Amino acid sequence: MHDQAALPQVFTRALALALPRALALSLPRALALSLPRALALSLAASSALVGSRAAAEEPFDIDWQVDTQLTVAAMTVGGSLQLLKDELVRDRCAPHCDSARVNGLDQSTVGRYSSDAAKVGDVLVGFNLGLPHLLGALDTASSERSASGWGRDTLLLSETLAVSVALHQLVAFAARRPRPYAYNAGLDPSLLASANTYLSFYSGHTANSFAMATAYSSIFAARYPTSRFTWAVATLTHGLAALEGYSRVASGYHYPSDVLVGALAGSTVGLIVPWLHRRDVDPRRAWGVLPLASADSLGLAITWHEEVR
Repeated sequence: MHDQAALPQVFTRALALALPRALALSLPRALALSLPRALALSLAASSALVGSRAAAEEPFDIDWQVDTQLTVAAMTVGGSLQLLKDELVRDRCAPHCDSARVNGLDQSTVGRYSSDAAKVGDVLVGFNLGLPHLLGALDTASSERSASGWGRDTLLLSETLAVSVALHQLVAFAARRPRPYAYNAGLDPSLLASANTYLSFYSGHTANSFAMATAYSSIFAARYPTSRFTWAVATLTHGLAALEGYSRVASGYHYPSDVLVGALAGSTVGLIVPWLHRRDVDPRRAWGVLPLASADSLGLAITWHEEVR
């Protein structure tokens, strides 16, 4: 048990050394210098329970076949839209887009572009998506939980991410908002002409980061409802998600409003998906979200089912 309990400390030390170096490329110096300590403290707190907790009763129900199919279907929707983006995004105004159409909140970011900040955001979003799986694995390895418990969490987190990706893609392709850098005539013409330049609303990186942060925080709180580390886990995961949102604005890939809406959308998905799998939710009542797509439109269908006895 002692060796297992040491796993979080090893991971914490390695992460505290590696991640801030990447973040320092674009974040303010004061923040980059303070992040290692804050990150190490948060990780240590969130993983300190590993090796000292007995297995808790599993609070979630998973139908492996149905939930796997839903996860694959949602990812297919998002992937299909990406494959068809050159066909779906026809109107491309850059670099002559009308900046007067940008609202006052977002005006300060018009024309902004930073490739370094974009790279940091790409690295950080990968970390944010993987961290919940890693924390779940550490929890399982150092407690009495079975491997199936970790597999249940993995599928639940994957389903959350898939729904978040599908929802973001549907909205982004419907809105087709030019990114802030679309107004910068000095950039590479091939970048400005890319279909990706017109998928600003809302921030998928931010939404997916918040979806995973909220989902894992919800899973942790449901499994360990009396744990004093619940807030540490939530603070760590959501703090990193907020940094992702900052990097997306700093890079010129998104406006502040894109990030705010992305954080709200992702957090909502991260709350709803685990909640729908809770054992204490009445199985006679259920609702779902189904993506709809046709040749000239995209949308969502919200369904509600209540069994009447």
